Amino acid sequence: MAEINATAPPASSGLTAISTTASATDNTSRLAAMFSYIIGQGGGSLYIPTGTYKINGPLLTRTNPTIGIGLTLRGDGPGCSVLRLDADVAASIFSLRSDENTTGVVQDLGFFVKDIGFETTSLAGVRKLGTWFHFYRGRNVRFDRVLINITAGTGIEGFGLQDSNFTDVHLNLSGSRETSSPMLILAPADNALFFKTENVVMDSCRLESNFQVAARLIDVQGVHFRSCKFHGRLIDQPQPDPPDPPIPPQPAPVDSVEVQHSHNVFFTSCRFANSGLTHIRSIGSSAILVDSSSLDGAKYPGIDLLGCTGTVIVDNNFAAGPSGTPGNGQTWPTPPPTNILEVECAETVRKNNTGTAVNT
Repeated sequence: MAEINATAPPASSGLTAISTTASATDNTSRLAAMFSYIIGQGGGSLYIPTGTYKINGPLLTRTNPTIGIGLTLRGDGPGCSVLRLDADVAASIFSLRSDENTTGVVQDLGFFVKDIGFETTSLAGVRKLGTWFHFYRGRNVRFDRVLINITAGTGIEGFGLQDSNFTDVHLNLSGSRETSSPMLILAPADNALFFKTENVVMDSCRLESNFQVAARLIDVQGVHFRSCKFHGRLIDQPQPDPPDPPIPPQPAPVDSVEVQHSHNVFFTSCRFANSGLTHIRSIGSSAILVDSSSLDGAKYPGIDLLGCTGTVIVDNNFAAGPSGTPGNGQTWPTPPPTNILEVECAETVRKNNTGTAVNT
């Protein structure tokens, strides 16, 4: 079917236009009706023109569809077309669950999102959210030039997701804080969570300012981070009374990426900075590649490999401190003996890594 403009749907559709002046309740029901209409017509595209449109609840929920939804959601750019969540929501805003049918085939979802932004009203205004996007046992999901900003929950969850690509996706600040106590984190969450996923690529993405792990991978196969940026959140510290010197902001005490019991996980040409623990922590995994990446300013060694099997390749990486001093572990009172690697693996290949105190 032809593309529908969400602010001017065809009269024959019976749909009501969304508006930047409409209440969150109005836009939520109107958008949900548009998604249902397009899917019911066999798929198509919904265009969100420039503007900020308030919502207050789930927009699209599909469980075990008999056919792919075939839906494209697009705007004029992630800073131009914005859906803004204006209420606490325990559920997911977009939830697509493709349980195995009787033939055991994982459903081709055909869900594409591009040139659009998603955000919550503020840290104080929205403090609870399940997740923005939840995918279960589907395949063929594609994001291109998407911003998910100030989410109080997980930005993207993929459980059993297969054959999907996320390009130029910016996930910024996962978690919220109590306004009366800035140090209290109310809703820590991962920016991206993948469980039992296969063949997923994140290309030129940014996962930043997270209160929890930026990307958590559990029992995945074939996940590739390419030219991605992982930048931990700096948290203001309680200050001593003068004349004691001020305490600078410190990274949130979390890993940048956690890989558990996974196989074939690749990081190429990535940039890691400001981790309160370590940048990449891999537990019981195999076939890990970290190549041509920079790992800066972790409190502990930049890469922590525990109980890994098979070959782990750490090649052509650079370690530098948060202020230009070499290596990680610089915030320790006594820096650890290894600044890029902590290794407990069956076989590890390390070569061509540069920076002071890079090698174990």
